[in-house]
Amino acid sequence: MKKQTKQMIVLLVVLAACLACYFGISRYLAHQQENQTDDAPTVGALSGELTGVTLAGEESELAFTCEGGVWSYTDPAFPVNQDTLADLAGLLTPLAAGRAMEITDSLEAYGLASPSYTLTASDAQGGSLTLLVGDANTNGDYYAMEQGGDTVYVLDSGLVSYLTMGLYDFMQLESFDKMNEANITALTLTVGGAEQPLVLTKQTVTTAIPAEEEGEEDTTETSYVWSLDGAELSGLTVSQDYLDSLGEDEEAAGLQDLLDDAVSTLSALAFDRCVDYQAPREELLGSSPAGTPIPLTVTVSYTNDDGAELSTTLYLGASNEDGDYLAMKDDSSYLYVLSADQAQPLFTLAQAL
Repeated sequence: MKKQTKQMIVLLVVLAACLACYFGISRYLAHQQENQTDDAPTVGALSGELTGVTLAGEESELAFTCEGGVWSYTDPAFPVNQDTLADLAGLLTPLAAGRAMEITDSLEAYGLASPSYTLTASDAQGGSLTLLVGDANTNGDYYAMEQGGDTVYVLDSGLVSYLTMGLYDFMQLESFDKMNEANITALTLTVGGAEQPLVLTKQTVTTAIPAEEEGEEDTTETSYVWSLDGAELSGLTVSQDYLDSLGEDEEAAGLQDLLDDAVSTLSALAFDRCVDYQAPREELLGSSPAGTPIPLTVTVSYTNDDGAELSTTLYLGASNEDGDYLAMKDDSSYLYVLSADQAQPLFTLAQAL
């Protein structure tokens, strides 16, 4: 009996401990939920579909409007990235702050006496918000308050990052169709002011491979033979200009390897950023003398998934201080930056041919 009594006492102690833990956790979670409601207030009255957003800093102001779900910039010629503005709108409708605080110090203590940024937004239901953004705290979040308000909020840096963006960060960059060795049919490279372009054409060769064992099906293997102005690339050697450009420790690559590098670049071609969306073609010349031809023009002929024959032209210009290159596409007036990793294989191939 004494043993059973001891076991019963132990079980009762364990049960009491479990109940205490349960009620303790329940009270903690309830307290957390209550505090979360208090500490995560909604800022402003935006709740519907936004009709306009203005982001103002010390030196710039960007104004966007939305009509029928489509965002546009003050200059209608600017191609707005719809996803970027939609993401921003999602943060604002409604805008939730990390916490709210009564103002106990001067506004200077929060950087709100002379705010770094101002965000103004309105929605289709008549709601509006003018938000002043000040300094960052030690956690990397930002102090903010509504214009004319008496409460300081703490905002996540994710929202403030939109206020630090420049115009071109809101731009929809042009992209390229899928291009690879399988669907590229020809490359035309024009170096500087050369009268005759370099034309590389591809022939697809299909080789039958007999089955190794009886009962198995024969297979085929596809390979590509490239030619320069009618002469197979495999029988040509690299130019002396290319050899002279190599450093002492650099080993010369064959034309086929250089072509493979260029085609690999074209298969992943993407602009880094835009620097002008109404630039004349001559802007590609960078610091070159007036009248100097564009350094390199690359026209890619290819077929799409439907078998249609298409082409796109890439204009490559001067390199900038970071070693990247100015670039333009087809008849577009947008001036982009293309990384050196993408531009150099095209320049090297053209030099080696």
